[in-house]
Order: sequence, then C-alpha cells, then structure tokens
Amino acid sequence: METKGLSNRVVIGTIAGFAGIVILLYTAYLSHREFEETLVSHTQEQLLTVARTTADRLEEVVDHLSRHLKVLADESIVQKEIRNKALQNEPHTCPIKNFYEGHKGYIDALVACDINGIILHRHPFWEDAKDRAGMSFAGKPDGAYVVREHKLYVSEWFYNNLGKPAISITQPVFYKDKFVGVVRCMISVDTLSKVLVSFKR
Repeated sequence: METKGLSNRVVIGTIAGFAGIVILLYTAYLSHREFEETLVSHTQEQLLTVARTTADRLEEVVDHLSRHLKVLADESIVQKEIRNKALQNEPHTCPIKNFYEGHKGYIDALVACDINGIILHRHPFWEDAKDRAGMSFAGKPDGAYVVREHKLYVSEWFYNNLGKPAISITQPVFYKDKFVGVVRCMISVDTLSKVLVSFKR
C-alpha cells in the first residue's frame, strides 16, 4: 500500500514538475516574444525617425541648391551668354566655373545648355566626358522636361556617366521672359551623403 501511495505521489510530483516546467517555458516564451516585439517596434520607430530626418535634410539640400541655381539662371550675363551660345571660359569671368567653385563639395558637375538641350559648357571640364560641349542633353528625362515645360526639375536617382548613382537639379534660363536654355547641376550619392552630414542652412 505504501509503495502504491509513494508511486502515486511520484507520478503526481513528476506530472506537477513537468507542468511547472511547461508553464515556466511558456512564460519565458511569452516574455521573450514580448521583448522581441518591443525591440522590433523600437527599432522600426528609430529607423522611421532616421528616414524622416534624412528625407527632411535631403529636401533642405535640394531646396538650397535649387535656389542658388535659380540665382545663377537669373544672372543677366548667364542669360545673354546662353542665348548667344557663347559662354566665356576665362577663369575669372566664367559664371559656370565660378558657381561650381562656390559650391564645390555640394555638386559634382554643372552644365549650361541652349534651347535645344545642346551642352554649351561643363564644369569641371573633362576631355573624354560624355556630357561635354556640343553633346545633346535633351534626351535625358530632366533635359527633355525642362526644354519642354520650362520649369525646375529635380530628378529621381539615376546612374551618371561614371556609373555612380546620382540626382540632378535642372533650372530653365530665360532672357527677357523668353526661354533660352538651362543650367543643370549633378550630385552623386557619395557627395550627397557627405553634404547631408555637414549641411547647415
């Protein structure tokens, strides 16, 4: 009898022990799952904050460059030279070169095109560049849009002639309210990344 009572107690104790372990494991699982969900939620919130901040900074940089490009497009010397298809290449008088030098580190290239999208001047000048003077720019999405619509165009990501991802900002140029051409700056993602870190309004 005693043996039977003992074995019943062992069985009940074993079942109770297993039940306790199962409850403990289930509680640990729920706790771990809750921790995981909280961690994922916090991580997603942080990533969303970073994405929003980056998007805001990107918008500020693009807006800053767009305004400066508009100032360049509004300069009478630029308007006249683009209309006459004769941009000066002298170091001290070339407005394209001066703008580029003033924004070095923010932009990778600056071009001026005539009414048909033919490149008149590029800075920096590269002998073997695919977007050198005399080449047509009108076939590119931003070029075609600005030549057709005469409005500012900020491109989506594309691969530049060096095979690097980049964006461009293209501003129409008017002479006495008549469309005469465009000025366009190109910014690689590498440059943009550096600018986003150091940009101050």
